[in-house]
Amino acid sequence: MGLDWECPSPPRQGRTARSLGALLSSPAAGGSASREERLCPVSVFPCSVCKRRLPGKLASCYWAWFNADGGRSAWKLRYCLGCAVEALSPLLKRTQAAAESQEVFACISCGGSAETDSDPMYATLYLPGKEPTEYALQLCGACAAKLRIPIVDDGARLPDRNGVVRGPSPSISTWDALGLEPE
Repeated sequence: MGLDWECPSPPRQGRTARSLGALLSSPAAGGSASREERLCPVSVFPCSVCKRRLPGKLASCYWAWFNADGGRSAWKLRYCLGCAVEALSPLLKRTQAAAESQEVFACISCGGSAETDSDPMYATLYLPGKEPTEYALQLCGACAAKLRIPIVDDGARLPDRNGVVRGPSPSISTWDALGLEPE
């Protein structure tokens, strides 16, 4: 019938959810499924896009951009594998291809010039088991507005950092002892 989803990892202690097929085969429903057959670990949080809690870890992406008034807007989304492939893969592939191009102000979405209408977006992608990857997406105003709609609709807004920008640490480190600072 195709109602039951496959669990990519063996059942374990912790957060679990029952699959529809397991519920239908439970002793209460007249079936004889064991506890191990009914339970499978799922993500603690649901996917921001499809709203489902699926087996395995989710990817997280932090999106940021600057509004017309100069204020920073930042959002967090969690992606299951299927939604990440659909939403992120084409966009990030175009970003990587644009990095090899000589045209600095080409919009990665439509390919048009964003020289007079540049509206960049920034993303930090955290894939399970991988180091974070940062992306700077060069977009024209119209394409940036279209891309922001699902981020704002599905994402969680992050608090404003009140103009606080990360910078160099004031602490003295072993690097300072080398004396490589400009005079």
